[in-house]
Amino acid sequence: MLETVSTIIRAVATTEIVPWWRALESDHILEKAPGEVVTEIDRRAESVLTDRLRSVRARPVVGEEATAANPRLPDLIDTEP
Repeated sequence: MLETVSTIIRAVATTEIVPWWRALESDHILEKAPGEVVTEIDRRAESVLTDRLRSVRARPVVGEEATAANPRLPDLIDTEP
């Protein structure tokens, strides 16, 4: 399982993050809370990573951006079978 997850993380980084390295423009940067920024690329990478991890095992995936949108998301860790 660990090797599968590692492969997924590397693949998502390669396809969703690396192409944007040093190529971000100001319109890609958003403020999710006062003084706290996020990029569209962060959100996209987390979304793709979440989908791929869920395809391996149907469990909650708690990511930074998803938790910013839904602060109760970490509570699912203890409630999901």
